[in-house]
Amino acid sequence: MVEELGYRPPPVDYDHHDRYVAMDADDGGDGLYDVYITDLPSQFSGYTRPEAVTTGAALPSYIVVDNDYAESRRTVEKALDLLRITVAHEYFHAVQFGYDAGEEAFWLEQSAVWMEEQVYDEVDDYLTYLPTFSGFLTEPWISLDTANGEHEYAGVLWPLYLEKRHDRDLIRNIWERAGTSRALDAIDGGLRSVGSDLKSAFQEFTTWNVFTGDRANADRFHEEGAAWPQVELSGQHGLHEHDRQGPSDTYLFDGPLIPAHQYPDHLAANYIRFVPDPSLPGGLRIDFSGITGEWGVSVAASGDVDTVMTVPATRGGVSIEVPDWTRYETVMLVVASLDRTGDGFKYAYTAAYDPGLTGDDETGRPIAASLTTYPNPFYLGSGPATVRYEVGLPGEVQLTLYNVMGRKVRTLVDGIHTEGTFTTTWDGKDDGGRRVASGVYLCRMTTGGAAERSEVTRKLLFLK
Repeated sequence: MVEELGYRPPPVDYDHHDRYVAMDADDGGDGLYDVYITDLPSQFSGYTRPEAVTTGAALPSYIVVDNDYAESRRTVEKALDLLRITVAHEYFHAVQFGYDAGEEAFWLEQSAVWMEEQVYDEVDDYLTYLPTFSGFLTEPWISLDTANGEHEYAGVLWPLYLEKRHDRDLIRNIWERAGTSRALDAIDGGLRSVGSDLKSAFQEFTTWNVFTGDRANADRFHEEGAAWPQVELSGQHGLHEHDRQGPSDTYLFDGPLIPAHQYPDHLAANYIRFVPDPSLPGGLRIDFSGITGEWGVSVAASGDVDTVMTVPATRGGVSIEVPDWTRYETVMLVVASLDRTGDGFKYAYTAAYDPGLTGDDETGRPIAASLTTYPNPFYLGSGPATVRYEVGLPGEVQLTLYNVMGRKVRTLVDGIHTEGTFTTTWDGKDDGGRRVASGVYLCRMTTGGAAERSEVTRKLLFLK
């Protein structure tokens, strides 16, 4: 890992020999790295201990490994495999301590398990964590930076994603930033150096986690995802005849409420599955509304084709349309919390089957539109309100304000748009330039022509 991957070698303890002598401590008597072999309790395969013999983030260390692994593995070959990955894991801790011995436990362990895969890819010992440990697949509502004795080990999926999405040098780049930055800041900085950032990468990572088990797609997503369990759901919806809503043949989905303890913490996610009915041509319309926190909302659909659609970070609402859902066996709403602190963030969603959603654009992507207004409430003295909106497909876009009686107040946008994210402002006046009264207004975004019409409406409270 030093010569091939370019990491710094661990600090040399003998460079601080006088300090060891003053502390009546043992530096091994030379500049070689110290490894001790002893009979460890069965729950330990090895450990690395930094030694506070100098100031600063980088510290020398030593490694202790078990003498036989007899209590952990039944065959000699399996015991040797455990020794191999233990040495790779613990030696990378020694390397890490040369960057920042006080680094947060989640990143220490996630990247150390990742290093096992770099050195002994054929062993795949990390697979033993995934079905039973707290992790991104078994408890996805728990934070990325959790260290509870399990999550930081099963959390190896995160650096494995970073490596495949970018390259393995990114992990070293992050560690080179670790001495002067907290782990999440170092990860964000490393991602920005390759044209990404923590929020967008984490949102994409949560969509990759849909494609595991029999939904795996090794070319596009996780390389070894077929050997992983499928992600735990926080909701699953099926279609029933009694869900029909009037003469339009539109159906609302039923399904359980999300358990209170499963609302996501920061940098965590929920997965809500919709099961398409192959006998019903049409599509799915999902409306999402964030109540607290910042959200990355995505749809990941698996079937004859695998489709992922993400909407940029929002604190407001998002509407997503998935046409021609019979192409898929699973349509997954992926709701990722993008805040770096906090827990139990709340949101709401509704979804409906619509037989009119029978086609989409030539690329086969879902159509999405999102609309956010801020600040909300909007105070006259605070400057204009900003309206941020996302256009999923090129075409006509209208953005119109109405009062609660349904009367049009102001046309903010009316024209042809390319695909992308846009902003406009409202100064609290109507189309005639007159100041409007305080109260609730409806901001409605309409996209597409008559055949492909899509609407999103958000409430805006105006106060003078």
